[in-house]
Amino acid sequence: MVRRIALLALACCAAGCMVLKRQDRVPLDGDAIGQVKPGQTTMSQVAALLGSPNEIIWSNGVVTPLELDGGTGVINTFLAQGEDVFARAYHYRYMLHKMSGLILIVFNVVNYDTKYDDAYVFFDDKGTVTHVGASLDSDVASYYSF
Repeated sequence: MVRRIALLALACCAAGCMVLKRQDRVPLDGDAIGQVKPGQTTMSQVAALLGSPNEIIWSNGVVTPLELDGGTGVINTFLAQGEDVFARAYHYRYMLHKMSGLILIVFNVVNYDTKYDDAYVFFDDKGTVTHVGASLDSDVASYYSF
């Protein structure tokens, strides 16, 4: 009888639950994205409204990821092998990851949900916005129940 009580106490102590929330960068502001107007807003105005992008997509197809704390400045044009290349688009992304779990001695359950806010702002060769696209889904990330 003492062994059964000891095993039950051990099982109760070894069991547990966990909750985890991880986010990269800051949530995108739908109102700020709505202020970006094709044909009117410039590249510098986009940077002032939305901040530094996660990536710059250049007119030659090269994608330059920017580090969050790297201090890399946004450059509009540069010369690549005699070809004038300009920033074609900025990509902004926010990620929210929520995880919950039940941990038992013999059986474990872990559920996770990852959602993203994404925005793409496209520019012409003069640095004026031509198109804006956004998907703001991070607010629907949830902790699943068992």
